[in-house]
Amino acid sequence: MKKITLSLVFCTICTLNYAQTARRQSEMPYSGSFYVVANTAKGQEQINVNYSLSTPPFVNSVNMQMNTPDPMMMMVKILNLNSETVMNWMPSQKSNRYGHSFDISNLSAGTYKMEIYGPDSKIAKTINFQKQAETSQIHSGN
Repeated sequence: MKKITLSLVFCTICTLNYAQTARRQSEMPYSGSFYVVANTAKGQEQINVNYSLSTPPFVNSVNMQMNTPDPMMMMVKILNLNSETVMNWMPSQKSNRYGHSFDISNLSAGTYKMEIYGPDSKIAKTINFQKQAETSQIHSGN
C-alpha cells in the first residue's frame, strides 16, 4: 500500500511539473539569432541579428524586435500556408534596432510564417508561428 501511495504521489508531481513547464514554454517569446550578409566599409560581412516575437499565444498581434550591431535595412513578410503574402513591413530608414507590432486580428486561425529579409534582399530567417482563434467568454447574467 505504501508503494502504491508513493507511486501516485510521484506521478502527480511529475504531471504537475510537466504542465507547469509546458505553460512556461507557451508564455516565452520566440527568440534567437541569425546572420545576414551586409556590405560594410570592410567589404561583405556576416552580421548577427537577434530577434524575438512576443507574446504567445498570438491572437491579435505579433510583436517583433530585432537588434543588429550595425544599422541596416531589413524587410519582413508574413505569409499564409499557400505562401501568399498577407502582410509586409519595411522601416523608413536604416537602424540597428527595430520594433514592430503586426495586427493579425483579421487573419484566420492557423499556421503562418514570418520571413525576414536582409539588406541583400535574400531571406535570412523564416519563423513559423500559430495564429490562435480569439476565445470569447460567456458571462451569465446572475
